[in-house]
Amino acid sequence: MPLANIFDAIGLNDQFLYVRELFQNDTSLFKETVSKLNEATSYEQAIALTQPLKWNPDDPVVQVFLALVKRRFLT
Repeated sequence: MPLANIFDAIGLNDQFLYVRELFQNDTSLFKETVSKLNEATSYEQAIALTQPLKWNPDDPVVQVFLALVKRRFLT
């Protein structure tokens, strides 16, 4: 099911997990990045926004987070 807003799909526990594991404990970076992901016009553009974070694509936390991003762009 498509998401209108990625923030809405992230529960509080998952938010803490993502901030810790993906955003180096930087809540501001997490919020800024998710806001930019919500504003992206395509999945490809959204993925490009995550590239500077240098995530390991094999990390299960990365995979779950990117699955949410992908749901944002389902048509």
